[in-house]
Amino acid sequence: MPNIIWKTESDQFRLFKLRNNGIKYDDFTFYVSGMIQRMNYEASFVFADFCFYDNYWELLEEDKIDSIYRKVIIENINTLTFTECYNLLWTDAGDKQNHINDLLTMKHNLYNAIRNHIEYHDHIEYISEDFYYRRKGDIASSRVCYRICLKENRNIIARYIYEKIWRAKNTNKDLLVNSTNKYILDHIRSTTYNKKDLEFVIYEYGIQNAIEEFRECYDGDPKDITFNIAYYILCDSFEYIAYTRSSL
Repeated sequence: MPNIIWKTESDQFRLFKLRNNGIKYDDFTFYVSGMIQRMNYEASFVFADFCFYDNYWELLEEDKIDSIYRKVIIENINTLTFTECYNLLWTDAGDKQNHINDLLTMKHNLYNAIRNHIEYHDHIEYISEDFYYRRKGDIASSRVCYRICLKENRNIIARYIYEKIWRAKNTNKDLLVNSTNKYILDHIRSTTYNKKDLEFVIYEYGIQNAIEEFRECYDGDPKDITFNIAYYILCDSFEYIAYTRSSL
């Protein structure tokens, strides 16, 4: 079941907050609050490539959420001594920890205690996977968006271009394709690629395959054939993957 996040202006990366269930504000709570601040700060980097616009939801990938817990909470707990873990747990659980004398068990209990005091912020909602199917009759409940994907075994120029534009997304596939192709054209025109660089793109693709596949795509001017075929090979190096975003 995926978690989702939607645009909330400057607070969009405040994913976590302290669970408000009548807890006391003590040393343990202060410690957890510090963890939450670090987790939200880390989230601003982990999800930095998310595009928020038109008040549409974005799926939160669970492995990225787990990475935030690992980087912030687990790494911090691993720096604590037995006494530090004990004192934090004693604050949270009274004398229930008195019988524990193993550091690993103490750290495990502390991690669970911290997680029990953290919840998603108000603009994060937990939904079931069949949410979209139950509302499939509602046209406004879903929207297809497209992202760029580099095909396997592409040439070095295509890989370089992908590193520059991989964050690009659009709900209109044609617009995304056109903007990508324009970027490719501008890139190979404005850089220092010489004829040999472009010939190598064609060589890697297969000269005969390139001529047969792109015969109708170029204007036939001999001096532009290498450039045009290389351009169309680079355009063909990308594909466009659809995914569903849900409307508020």
